[in-house]
Amino acid sequence: MSSNIDKIIVNIEKTNIPILKPGKTVFNYKVNLFKPVTIIPENRASEVDLWKGIEVDFDRSINFAAKTVAYLKKANVSGDLDNGFIELKRERKGNKLVFLPDSDVMKSYKEVIEPGQTYEFGIPNAALRDDEGNINDGLVLEFTTKK
Repeated sequence: MSSNIDKIIVNIEKTNIPILKPGKTVFNYKVNLFKPVTIIPENRASEVDLWKGIEVDFDRSINFAAKTVAYLKKANVSGDLDNGFIELKRERKGNKLVFLPDSDVMKSYKEVIEPGQTYEFGIPNAALRDDEGNINDGLVLEFTTKK
């Protein structure tokens, strides 16, 4: 695991702790990165049925650090949301996150899952946190949908 150093800036107005003084104080703390222990489907899998979901299993309890936790889009396509982007909803099952296509949102935006299409699924770096404040390492995988 690699690590990052983050800092917290605290404004202390009043304190009885002798080592702290009123004013801004910076605390440095170490943040470790964590990765999933299993992912279904595996990277580069074929004949994937997206309606069964994408399961990402961690060895720890997960909290969401960002509003958008994961994305799914056509592989090798620009980041434009109107070009092959599929809306996902998420479910939590213990330490596992399950990402499923959001059919209601997909209908309203006329999004479709194309058969035999290669998609990229990703969870950006630091979109998740564990109970100790550690952040996830970024994850990107590709797979081809069922024909």
